[in-house]
Amino acid sequence: MTCLAEVGLQLNVRKTKVLTTQSQSPSEVLLENGQAIEVLDRGSTHKWLGCMLCTANTGSHTSDLAHHLHAASKAFYANRPYLVNKNVAMRDSFRYFNAMVTPVACFGAAHRKVYKQDLCKMDIVFRRLLRSIVGPPGDVDWTLPWHEILHHWTERVKFFTSRHGLKSWSAVCLGQYWKFAHSVSHLPRERWVVRAMNWFPENARRVGRPAYTWDSMIQHFCRHKQIGNWRERARNISLWMSQFDDFLSFTDT
Repeated sequence: MTCLAEVGLQLNVRKTKVLTTQSQSPSEVLLENGQAIEVLDRGSTHKWLGCMLCTANTGSHTSDLAHHLHAASKAFYANRPYLVNKNVAMRDSFRYFNAMVTPVACFGAAHRKVYKQDLCKMDIVFRRLLRSIVGPPGDVDWTLPWHEILHHWTERVKFFTSRHGLKSWSAVCLGQYWKFAHSVSHLPRERWVVRAMNWFPENARRVGRPAYTWDSMIQHFCRHKQIGNWRERARNISLWMSQFDDFLSFTDT
């Protein structure tokens, strides 16, 4: 409280929350001035700057992803009269979709860890929404099993997205992730992002596989390509961006 007052800031106890990993935590924390801040247990989530924060040991990355996919679906159906309109060219519908729905689904994706199952979930919702825009194939046989109809319908989506240059949500998220790595490589050592990435607690490692960190996917890619330290390579923006297509293909394998 004193530090905030010195720089002219005031703590809003109604908007401030405390996240904890303790199994039995108090419901609130009392401050020096008698005000109380709510404490959320380790199974709770809290929305902050458009993202969902969670301290749970498992599933912490899925809550934020589910939040953005749900918000993207709401944005799509709120604009459905404009997106699913036979009087509008499909090119314009795709541009509107890319401006109104895609940013909601991919917001804040740069700071998340890259999991292939998360990318798969994003593209499933992406194709489901686009199927409403492109419509079913004209020569579809509705007596076929549903999975075959869905396959032909998805191929129609892939054709039009490739034709009009619409990137999938997984490609957009990986692009944000790749560009953010370039930004991280230029941060000074005293910045908290770099300090957190370089922090290795002593005598605290659990038995088994090492923890999956934010840059694990980049490390795997650089090891596969025998590039070396990704932070040194990422400082050259032209060289770094020239390898994005290889990284995109690497995540699909």
